[in-house]
Amino acid sequence: MRLILLKILHKGNTMKKSLFFIFYCGLVSCSSLAPVIPNPNTQIPVTWGDKVQNNIDRLNWKQLFPYSPILTDIDLSLKFNKDILKSSLLAIKAHQLIGTIKGYTSSSASLNGLYSGPINDCCIYTNNAFGLLDLTFDIDLWGRINSSVNSISAQADASSIEIEDVQNAIIVEVIRSHLIIARLNEYQKIVNNMEVILNSLENQSRLRTDAGLPNSSDLSRVLLKKSDLQSIKTQIEQQRYNAINALNILTSYQRKEGNYIESIDGIIPTELSIPKNISSTILLNRTDVRIASKKIESANYDIGVAKTNRLPQISIPFNIIFGSHKTLWEVLPSISQVLFDGGKLKSIEDATIVQRDITIVEYEITVQKAFRDVANGISNTELMSKKISILDESTKISRQAFDRSLARNKAGYESLSDVIDRYEELFKALSQYNDAKYERINNVISLFAAIGTGF
Repeated sequence: MRLILLKILHKGNTMKKSLFFIFYCGLVSCSSLAPVIPNPNTQIPVTWGDKVQNNIDRLNWKQLFPYSPILTDIDLSLKFNKDILKSSLLAIKAHQLIGTIKGYTSSSASLNGLYSGPINDCCIYTNNAFGLLDLTFDIDLWGRINSSVNSISAQADASSIEIEDVQNAIIVEVIRSHLIIARLNEYQKIVNNMEVILNSLENQSRLRTDAGLPNSSDLSRVLLKKSDLQSIKTQIEQQRYNAINALNILTSYQRKEGNYIESIDGIIPTELSIPKNISSTILLNRTDVRIASKKIESANYDIGVAKTNRLPQISIPFNIIFGSHKTLWEVLPSISQVLFDGGKLKSIEDATIVQRDITIVEYEITVQKAFRDVANGISNTELMSKKISILDESTKISRQAFDRSLARNKAGYESLSDVIDRYEELFKALSQYNDAKYERINNVISLFAAIGTGF
């Protein structure tokens, strides 16, 4: 193509030469002057364990929590959530700005106006309509347009990834809200069962009081425990309301009051952990890592823009004056070069280099934090499993101790005060066991969020 243009320039007339010269200069713009992007040094082990395993496919939230109430609210939140809508619009705006950059740095044309009659003494034609068509060609010899477009394109790609980041964050909140409700449902069952026990102890204590037998303030203790349970019921009701309201907000009030998972055991994910020997390259799936990578690209292309600003800039205005009898045209190429600016442009270029280095360090920090989050999540999952096993055994022992104390009390070998002590131990054990199950599932959610689970 360039050989053909050069041949036309050699043999054509003056006007053709000028027009094709302008067209040729527009084609010879070189690629970007931006440097090669350095490879970040993440400094993390290949795996979380000793053996290397091939990378697994990206995990899916819906596969991890395939429960109807959760799936329904996830779909509603992805469709109607206002934060997702806002992120989508910001991404659209970011991509539209690419056209703005292209228009700002490329050639332009304008029609300055139409006139009739004598304008001044220098006019060749009088009482004849004529106009001026202005065409300006900015010759991009140094790839300034390419660098600018690539920089804003990388920013637009980062905005698109941020949509996914917001979506994942909202999905996590949906799952956690359902988990909170499941925990409260289970806690409510514990409270109801303990209330039945307290009612029985209260009746027994009142019978002793009515019979004139000493009770060592057992009735007062029982009534205080019942009061505590009423306070816990109020807290459960408030927390449940908050969790349901959170789901309504996440789904922009598009959801219907439906079924909830009754207990934590009914919301256990299909996978409780990830293999310790999984490849750490799975972290590249994380949205924050991908966004940080795009920021490096954008900052690197900004260096190319800063470099071109220090080089000569060529502009070719092409004016066409047309009238009733004759059309005139002229080409007035110009070249501009900053000779002295007190080091301003050099300082701007140096600043873009430093900014690129900052984005590289931020990328490295992001990857290291991601690796740490996953490593902590794997370790916490193992510890929580052991803790649940211990608390499960402790709950069984507390239950046996209470049942035995109650039987001894009925046989007259143990005081009611001792039974109340065993009741407190049982309620504490049940509450701790329920909290531990909640913490384990919540930790699993954090673990898979850390590894970059999608949808």
